Amino acid sequence: MRAIKFRAWDKSIKKMIHPKLWDNSMPSNWEHWYELQQFVGLLDKNGDEIYEGDIISSGGMESSIIEYVGTEFMRRVNRYELRNQYYPFRSHHKYEIIGNIHENKNLIQWSKEEI
Repeated sequence: MRAIKFRAWDKSIKKMIHPKLWDNSMPSNWEHWYELQQFVGLLDKNGDEIYEGDIISSGGMESSIIEYVGTEFMRRVNRYELRNQYYPFRSHHKYEIIGNIHENKNLIQWSKEEI
């Protein structure tokens, strides 16, 4: 069973934060200030936790954005002509996190509205 963990993009300071940094002063309308991203339960080839919103690469495969779709995590291919193509996120691949959708927009070929 995977651990249920989250990280959050702080929209005001434009920085990723982790739950251990949160306190009781978190506003009740947190959705206005934070975008939560869930841990997928896997580590990349460097031992880093993979979360929703991460941009990953795997050898010869296209870079992909990790998204929660329906009931599972999927890889959304980061290539314009396949921009809405989703593929299963397989644990046997050796993924590497190369960025995330907030801090590394240069790795994404689509606008934020399409992500």
